[in-house]
Amino acid sequence: MEKTIVIADDNVAYLEETQRYFQNVAGYRVVGVAKDGMEAISLVEKNNPDFLLLDIVMPELDGFAVLSAIACSDFRPTVIMISQLSGGIPTDMKILDIFSSTERLAGSLIA
Repeated sequence: MEKTIVIADDNVAYLEETQRYFQNVAGYRVVGVAKDGMEAISLVEKNNPDFLLLDIVMPELDGFAVLSAIACSDFRPTVIMISQLSGGIPTDMKILDIFSSTERLAGSLIA
């Protein structure tokens, strides 16, 4: 079964690259792309994704405010916080490693 993802980041190049990456990875599907925190909350509520790839620094609401908002809702995606403050877009392998590790962790917590 496909895992669904919402990506929230105000860096358009990162959004496009990450969305393009997941188009070629079996088992994952991007169901929403947000450029600010308010849009991220709306997409999580609309799509109820398995994962939320969430930037820390964004317009409208930052990543921490988004976390607070969805913590009070019925929608509980696995959240992966990201920041490009140290520079560079993660490579494809790093992105896949992050998702694989997160799924293993989530599976062990549920078991």
